Amino acid sequence: MIMTASGSTFGWWISYLMKENSTIFYNSQITDNADFTKDIHDFDIFPKEWIMLSLKDGKAFKETQWWHQRRGLPPDLPPKGMQPWV
Repeated sequence: MIMTASGSTFGWWISYLMKENSTIFYNSQITDNADFTKDIHDFDIFPKEWIMLSLKDGKAFKETQWWHQRRGLPPDLPPKGMQPWV
């Protein structure tokens, strides 16, 4: 499965509900500027088994790092001690 609209909830669910051991490819950049919440939280949205693709100079390649890793940042996680929603 090649998920061409990685920011699409519909595309995500189609991919997620595919037969077990299906190969899923998705675009690692959701928005033009790669700064939308789905870009920043990719590690929490896309299963690690899915294959991230990126585009550089008109050529696709397999991406090996999450958004925060590519930018040398820590993952955007809730602060420690944060209370769960009630």
